[in-house]
Amino acid sequence: MENIVYQKEFKLVGISFKDRILNLKQIISNGVEVWALRAYLDKNVADMKESKLYQLGEFDEQKLGDIRLERIEFEGKEAIKVLVNDYQDNYLEVGFVPDGLVPELSEYLDSNLKITGYITGGNFKNITDDGVVVRSLGYGIRLQVIVYGV
Repeated sequence: MENIVYQKEFKLVGISFKDRILNLKQIISNGVEVWALRAYLDKNVADMKESKLYQLGEFDEQKLGDIRLERIEFEGKEAIKVLVNDYQDNYLEVGFVPDGLVPELSEYLDSNLKITGYITGGNFKNITDDGVVVRSLGYGIRLQVIVYGV
Protein backbone atom coordinates (compact mmCIF):
# COMPACT_ATOMS: atom_id res chain seq x y z
CA MET A 1 0.00 0.00 0.00
CA GLU A 2 1.27 3.46 -0.88
CA ASN A 3 1.48 6.02 1.87
CA ILE A 4 1.55 9.79 1.62
CA VAL A 5 5.04 11.18 2.20
CA TYR A 6 4.28 14.81 1.30
CA GLN A 7 1.13 16.84 0.88
CA LYS A 8 0.69 20.54 0.25
CA GLU A 9 -2.07 22.85 -0.96
CA PHE A 10 -1.36 26.35 -2.28
CA LYS A 11 -2.41 29.05 -4.72
CA LEU A 12 -0.27 29.70 -7.78
CA VAL A 13 1.57 32.98 -8.11
CA GLY A 14 2.26 35.02 -11.22
CA ILE A 15 -1.01 34.05 -12.90
CA SER A 16 -1.91 37.64 -13.79
CA PHE A 17 1.37 38.37 -15.58
CA LYS A 18 2.18 37.95 -19.26
CA ASP A 19 -0.30 35.75 -21.14
CA ARG A 20 -0.93 33.39 -18.24
CA ILE A 21 -4.44 34.65 -17.49
CA LEU A 22 -5.25 34.38 -21.22
CA ASN A 23 -3.94 30.82 -21.10
CA LEU A 24 -6.23 30.01 -18.18
CA LYS A 25 -9.21 31.54 -20.00
CA GLN A 26 -8.36 29.41 -23.06
CA ILE A 27 -8.20 26.31 -20.85
CA ILE A 28 -11.60 27.20 -19.36
CA SER A 29 -13.11 27.85 -22.80
CA ASN A 30 -11.82 24.55 -24.17
CA GLY A 31 -12.94 22.74 -21.00
CA VAL A 32 -16.48 24.08 -21.41
CA GLU A 33 -16.49 23.07 -25.08
CA VAL A 34 -15.65 19.44 -24.26
CA TRP A 35 -17.94 19.38 -21.17
CA ALA A 36 -15.04 18.98 -18.74
CA LEU A 37 -16.01 22.25 -17.03
CA ARG A 38 -19.53 23.54 -16.41
CA ALA A 39 -20.37 27.17 -15.76
CA TYR A 40 -22.08 27.50 -12.37
CA LEU A 41 -22.20 23.67 -12.25
CA ASP A 42 -25.12 23.91 -14.71
CA LYS A 43 -27.29 25.42 -11.97
CA ASN A 44 -29.75 28.22 -12.65
CA VAL A 45 -31.14 30.54 -9.97
CA ALA A 46 -34.04 28.20 -9.15
CA ASP A 47 -31.63 25.27 -8.73
CA MET A 48 -29.44 27.39 -6.50
CA LYS A 49 -32.35 28.42 -4.27
CA GLU A 50 -33.58 24.84 -4.03
CA SER A 51 -30.09 23.65 -3.05
CA LYS A 52 -29.73 26.59 -0.62
CA LEU A 53 -26.67 27.81 -2.57
CA TYR A 54 -26.67 31.54 -1.99
CA GLN A 55 -23.29 32.07 -3.62
CA LEU A 56 -21.84 30.07 -6.49
CA GLY A 57 -18.68 30.69 -8.47
CA GLU A 58 -18.72 30.40 -12.23
CA PHE A 59 -16.01 27.71 -12.24
CA ASP A 60 -14.98 27.87 -8.58
CA GLU A 61 -13.41 24.67 -7.26
CA GLN A 62 -13.83 22.74 -10.52
CA LYS A 63 -10.92 20.46 -11.32
CA LEU A 64 -8.55 21.17 -14.17
CA GLY A 65 -7.17 18.46 -16.45
CA ASP A 66 -3.63 17.13 -16.52
CA ILE A 67 -1.04 19.32 -14.77
CA ARG A 68 2.74 19.31 -15.08
CA LEU A 69 5.37 20.91 -12.89
CA GLU A 70 8.64 21.94 -14.53
CA ARG A 71 11.89 23.12 -12.94
CA ILE A 72 13.24 26.31 -14.46
CA GLU A 73 15.55 29.16 -13.56
CA PHE A 74 13.66 32.42 -13.18
CA GLU A 75 15.37 35.71 -12.37
CA GLY A 76 18.52 33.85 -11.31
CA LYS A 77 16.96 31.33 -8.94
CA GLU A 78 15.25 27.96 -9.07
CA ALA A 79 11.51 28.09 -9.75
CA ILE A 80 8.75 25.64 -10.60
CA LYS A 81 6.54 26.50 -13.55
CA VAL A 82 3.00 25.09 -13.72
CA LEU A 83 1.57 23.93 -17.05
CA VAL A 84 -2.03 22.76 -17.56
CA ASN A 85 -3.45 20.70 -20.42
CA ASP A 86 -5.85 22.86 -22.44
CA TYR A 87 -8.10 19.88 -23.30
CA GLN A 88 -6.50 19.84 -26.77
CA ASP A 89 -3.23 18.23 -25.63
CA ASN A 90 -1.32 21.51 -25.41
CA TYR A 91 0.28 22.41 -22.09
CA LEU A 92 -0.09 26.12 -21.31
CA GLU A 93 1.85 28.00 -18.64
CA VAL A 94 -0.47 29.36 -15.95
CA GLY A 95 1.83 30.38 -13.10
CA PHE A 96 4.44 29.33 -10.57
CA VAL A 97 4.73 27.52 -7.28
CA PRO A 98 5.27 30.17 -4.55
CA ASP A 99 8.98 30.80 -3.84
CA GLY A 100 8.80 29.53 -0.27
CA LEU A 101 7.60 26.09 -1.40
CA VAL A 102 10.11 25.58 -4.23
CA PRO A 103 12.92 23.99 -2.14
CA GLU A 104 10.69 21.43 -0.40
CA LEU A 105 8.58 20.56 -3.45
CA SER A 106 11.61 20.44 -5.75
CA GLU A 107 12.94 17.33 -4.02
CA TYR A 108 9.74 15.44 -4.93
CA LEU A 109 9.35 16.44 -8.61
CA ASP A 110 10.71 13.11 -9.84
CA SER A 111 8.50 11.14 -7.43
CA ASN A 112 5.06 9.60 -7.72
CA LEU A 113 3.07 12.86 -7.69
CA LYS A 114 -0.66 13.36 -7.79
CA ILE A 115 -1.43 16.95 -8.75
CA THR A 116 -4.96 18.31 -8.70
CA GLY A 117 -5.74 21.87 -9.78
CA TYR A 118 -8.88 23.83 -8.96
CA ILE A 119 -10.10 27.06 -10.54
CA THR A 120 -10.74 29.88 -8.07
CA GLY A 121 -12.31 33.29 -8.54
CA GLY A 122 -14.09 34.43 -11.68
CA ASN A 123 -17.72 35.51 -11.69
CA PHE A 124 -19.96 34.73 -8.72
CA LYS A 125 -23.73 34.67 -8.50
CA ASN A 126 -25.05 35.84 -5.14
CA ILE A 127 -28.71 35.27 -4.43
CA THR A 128 -30.27 37.98 -2.28
CA ASP A 129 -33.83 38.84 -1.30
CA ASP A 130 -33.79 41.38 -4.15
CA GLY A 131 -32.62 38.95 -6.84
CA VAL A 132 -29.27 37.91 -8.21
CA VAL A 133 -26.10 39.95 -7.94
CA VAL A 134 -23.14 38.98 -10.10
CA ARG A 135 -19.70 40.03 -8.93
CA SER A 136 -16.34 39.29 -10.44
CA LEU A 137 -12.96 38.41 -8.95
CA GLY A 138 -9.77 37.61 -10.77
CA TYR A 139 -9.23 33.98 -11.72
CA GLY A 140 -6.72 31.87 -9.85
CA ILE A 141 -5.63 28.28 -9.44
CA ARG A 142 -5.24 26.30 -6.25
CA LEU A 143 -3.05 23.20 -6.45
CA GLN A 144 -3.06 20.15 -4.25
CA VAL A 145 0.15 18.12 -4.52
CA ILE A 146 0.42 14.68 -2.95
CA VAL A 147 3.54 12.51 -3.11
CA TYR A 148 3.12 8.79 -2.56
CA GLY A 149 5.84 6.47 -1.31
CA VAL A 150 6.07 2.75 -0.77
